[in-house]
Amino acid sequence: MHKFVFLDTNIFEHFPPITDIDWPRLADCDSVTLVISPVTIGELNRHKDGANRPRLKQRAATAIRLLSTYERLGGTPTVRTGTDILFLPNEPLINFAEHRLSSDIPDDRLLASAIEYALDHTLPSDRVLVTSADLGLTIKGKSKINVKMLAMDESLRIPQELEPEEKRIAELESQLQAFTARSPKLTLMFEDGDLFRSTRISRAEKQLTLNELSEEIGQLKKQYPYLAPTLGPTGYAYFQGGPEICRRYNGELNEFFKAYEKFLIEEVESENWNERTRSISLVLRNDGGIPADDIDVWLDFPEDLDLLSDEDFLEPPVEPDPPQHPGERRHPATAGFFDSKVAQEPEDEPSNARLVEIQRGASSSVHFVVARLKHTMKEALPTVHVHFPRITSVRSFGFKYRIVAANYPKPFEGQLNMKVDLCD
Repeated sequence: MHKFVFLDTNIFEHFPPITDIDWPRLADCDSVTLVISPVTIGELNRHKDGANRPRLKQRAATAIRLLSTYERLGGTPTVRTGTDILFLPNEPLINFAEHRLSSDIPDDRLLASAIEYALDHTLPSDRVLVTSADLGLTIKGKSKINVKMLAMDESLRIPQELEPEEKRIAELESQLQAFTARSPKLTLMFEDGDLFRSTRISRAEKQLTLNELSEEIGQLKKQYPYLAPTLGPTGYAYFQGGPEICRRYNGELNEFFKAYEKFLIEEVESENWNERTRSISLVLRNDGGIPADDIDVWLDFPEDLDLLSDEDFLEPPVEPDPPQHPGERRHPATAGFFDSKVAQEPEDEPSNARLVEIQRGASSSVHFVVARLKHTMKEALPTVHVHFPRITSVRSFGFKYRIVAANYPKPFEGQLNMKVDLCD
């Protein structure tokens, strides 16, 4: 039996030259005519001139040269034993819509050429074959009653080779991976491992009215009454120690009450200050393949924020102690005794991470240094505090970071964000 095999463009580009393929064996027949349609020639020419991949352009150009050699011979020249070749000069004229095809689709035009050839020569479908490495064309061709699809032997497919540019890219990627595996990889995050933190600040600041202050001091005066050497007026406690002792103690009480009034005012101010202050605890992590040495970390904050170290943090006011009542016994000092019994605490070891400087201005920055950070490990940085001077200045903010290690050529950069909500 003799069969006609229509060749798709990709047969020339992904399989050996047509002269090297045993077509009768592949088509299971005695002899074969390879049919080259106009659409196949057109696609090969486009790939030869415009393909982006050099190897594809080369294969298309080689196929065009080979086909040109046979076309110049005229007729149906022999390609190899049992195989000749036929060039169709014209595009198909069948009703594309009737066969559920579109003339705008190259694959459909190839199928149309095969169907038209089968109809014009009254050939059964098992003698007119279409072969392609395109799955879409194969599926569509199987639905046509006038032709059949011929599957190519996949063992003949040319192994896919990387283009020179692709090889170069693969080599560079391999070198980059090797370099990355031998490099530190530093990132900064909040202490819980996130790049984002949310917090809330009370909108209503605490207030201490004059009445509340007067009431607090009044209660204190009831707890620590003035002394009188005789049964005195209301609010005084009788004491037999004499008028001079009472006068001195009452003077100390007056100073105590003044100090306590100041303490109550400062306590409210301190609580409001603390409410507008949030601590930022960060962790430096090394996900690379080697330790990072001599690391500098810079944080850049937006304006309108006060940055504080632990040393800058506002100390809470100290509650004053009342004066000692003259009727209480004084105990001898024992500080020296206990000091001799308590061993001195060892000095703190130098920290691997330390805060070097906080620069304040229109925009503020923080500088840390870390001596060394092993791979797969993390290091907590000293805490910094963000203070909003006024409740109206409270807002969400982000801050950028830049990390430089002595044994890595480029900085590691990123941004962390802090969402701050006002609540009632």
